[in-house]
Amino acid sequence: MGTLITIVSLILFIVLYIFTSNRLSEYDTKEKIKIYFIGLVISLTITMLILTISSIGIHFNFPKMKGEVIKILLPIFIPINGIIYMPNLAKIINSVKSKEMSKEEAQRKLVKSIIVIVIIYIIEIIYLRNVQSGILEMEKQYIDL
Repeated sequence: MGTLITIVSLILFIVLYIFTSNRLSEYDTKEKIKIYFIGLVISLTITMLILTISSIGIHFNFPKMKGEVIKILLPIFIPINGIIYMPNLAKIINSVKSKEMSKEEAQRKLVKSIIVIVIIYIIEIIYLRNVQSGILEMEKQYIDL
C-alpha cells in the first residue's frame, strides 16, 4: 500500500510541476523551480490546515492510527491542493509579467479564483472528514472483533 501511495504521489507532484511550469513561460527554469517550491510550501500549509479542521471531533481509539491516516493522506493531498490553485495562479502571474493583463485585472481574477478555491477546500474538508469517520468506524469494528 505504501508503495502505491508513493508512486501516485510522485506522479501527482510531477503533474503539478508540469502544469505550473507550462503556465510560467515568461520565467526561466530557475525561477519556475523557485515558484514551484514556494507553491509547495503553501500547499503543505493549506493541506495541514484542512486535515486539522477535518479531524476536529474525530477521536481514534489508537492515537497511532491518526498519525498513520495523516501519513497516507498528506502525500496525496499536497499535490492535489497544489493542482487546485498553482497552475491558475502561475497563469495570472505570467500574464502580469508579460503585460497581457493589468495588475487590477489580475487582482479581480485572483479574488474570483480565491472564492472558487475556498469552496473547493470546504468540499475537501467535508470529504476528508467523511474519510476519517469511515476509518474510525473500521477501527471500531476491528476492536469489536
